[in-house]
Amino acid sequence: MKRGILSAVLFLLCVCLHGQVKLRGLFPKSAVNVQYAGSTGLATIGLFKASKRDKIELGILYGYLPGSFGGPNHTLSLKFLNNPF
Repeated sequence: MKRGILSAVLFLLCVCLHGQVKLRGLFPKSAVNVQYAGSTGLATIGLFKASKRDKIELGILYGYLPGSFGGPNHTLSLKFLNNPF
């Protein structure tokens, strides 16, 4: 039952957000990331912020791995991306 609810919520988030969505009005140069079955857990959600010239992106991600898949495990990670060109 819990697995079905989690799957439905993840599916709806991915359909509504289309992977990444620019939040132009509220947070300029920001993005939301939703990921399924990545390196940080079975379900991961994050918020990213880009610099003015899009050279640097900084984000925070929260991942969850349920007990039925080897957890329970909660992961919090910081992501830094540098685009020099």
